[in-house]
Amino acid sequence: MKSDLNLISLLSINIIALVFLFTFPVYEQKTDQIETKKEGPEEILNQSTNSANFSKKEQKPLLTILKEIFVSKYFQHENIWATVFWVGEEASEENDFIANDVSYWDRNWQSSFGGVDEPDERNGYFPAAFKPKQNPFYFALPYGEFEKGRNLKQNAVNIPWYLESLQTKASLVKNRWIKVGFRNKICFAQWEDVGPGKTNDFDYVFGKNPPENQFTGIDLSPAVRDCLGMGGKNKVDWQFVDFSEVPLGLWKEIITSD
Repeated sequence: MKSDLNLISLLSINIIALVFLFTFPVYEQKTDQIETKKEGPEEILNQSTNSANFSKKEQKPLLTILKEIFVSKYFQHENIWATVFWVGEEASEENDFIANDVSYWDRNWQSSFGGVDEPDERNGYFPAAFKPKQNPFYFALPYGEFEKGRNLKQNAVNIPWYLESLQTKASLVKNRWIKVGFRNKICFAQWEDVGPGKTNDFDYVFGKNPPENQFTGIDLSPAVRDCLGMGGKNKVDWQFVDFSEVPLGLWKEIITSD
């Protein structure tokens, strides 16, 4: 009887030990989870930084981090010369004697915008004289989808969102959005004119080729210029984005839709 009791006691001790060994790691894990929830924003940010293999001594430039976070399905064009143009710009040698009171799509562009988008007389990102009726964050790229007579170009069917635009009955390219970056700044803008210099540089605009115009590959509005802090001419990176990818910002205060 006594030996039976000793055996039962020994078995009970072993069972308790096994339960403890299996239970303790689970308890420790739960404790860690509870403590993590109590951590403040700074600790959580430090954990995220560590998990991405960053350290305070090896922090990446803001633009690099944003590029890594922001992944689009469209090709990113890098180190492209950008120049500044504006609605209502008069014809001169600097713009190949092309007046910008009209655009590729709108013969009354200056009126539709609300006036001349004076590049040097500004009220924030707006022209000083008025609040524009269209988005002041705009750009021009050297491709237009029409032949003379408004017939669609054959290569237009190769535009990445061609089928999507047919379903929505929207213009193939007008009002589309890009992300544009300069040094540590990123801004967004809408496509409102064709140029600079070319009107059918499909392999650059929608492909991976460099622009045919070696002087400049994209025109940016005064608002985009000021948003990026790029001055009159500089090299930028740009990339098409879908509207769903455009974050909130001053570029969304007025959206051009016509």
